[in-house]
Amino acid sequence: MVPALRCVAELFDLARLRYANCPSTAALHQLTNMLEADQLLGPDDLAACRACLMQLRTFAGRLTLGQLQDVVRTASIKFELDLQDR
Repeated sequence: MVPALRCVAELFDLARLRYANCPSTAALHQLTNMLEADQLLGPDDLAACRACLMQLRTFAGRLTLGQLQDVVRTASIKFELDLQDR
């Protein structure tokens, strides 16, 4: 689950480089870091992550198909390069 959440965060980090109105992924990154470190999650952590995901969902819903394809293509290239670097 953590790798999938990190990929979602990284996808939107890439979107944020192209679109200034893309919401911050800080809460999602914080949650993945806490999960990886086996830290206890509090209600505030979960609420912040839930709000972050809702904002990202709303943002993604406003993008055109072409914009979404561009972000996904860019993310696919990044993830492929990351795999090659391992």
